[in-house]
Order: sequence, then structure tokens, then C-alpha cells
Amino acid sequence: METINLDTELLQAALAGYERQVQEIQARMNQIRTWLAQTLQEPVAAQVAVAPAQRKRRHMTAETKARIAAAQKARWEKRKMAAPSLAAVSKVS
Repeated sequence: METINLDTELLQAALAGYERQVQEIQARMNQIRTWLAQTLQEPVAAQVAVAPAQRKRRHMTAETKARIAAAQKARWEKRKMAAPSLAAVSKVS
């Protein structure tokens, strides 16, 4: 009989904890509803003024793209020359 009593107490404690969490969540939901109501009552012009402006996308010119590509190819070539060749590695082994 002891296990049934312990299980009942545990379940009652769990239920009380969950009820407290439900109350906290409902309080938060009410707060959000209040904020929404206040926001909807503001004039539309005020809401538009608060919104940040979107940044324009940057575009690269063909010249800039070519310079970047050439620099990358130079880095690859430099790294390729610095690495020992496969034939040199097989001779050393």
C-alpha cells in the first residue's frame, strides 16, 4: 500500500507544478495580448516610421569579379608550387 500512496502524492505534486506553469504561461500570453492591443491602436504612420529601411544589395562589377578570381588562382598556384610533388614523395619513401 505504501507504493500506491507514494505514487498518488507524486502525481498530485506533478499536477500542482503543471498547474502553476499553466498560470505563468497564461499570464505571459495576457501580457503579449496587451502589447498587441497597444500596437494595433497606434497610428499606421508611427508603425511605418519605426520600421528599418532595407539595405540595397551590393553588386560587383565584372572587373572586380575578375580581380578576385585572378587573386584566388594565384593563391592556388602558390600553394600548388609549395606542396611537394607526388613523384618527389614516392622517391623519398
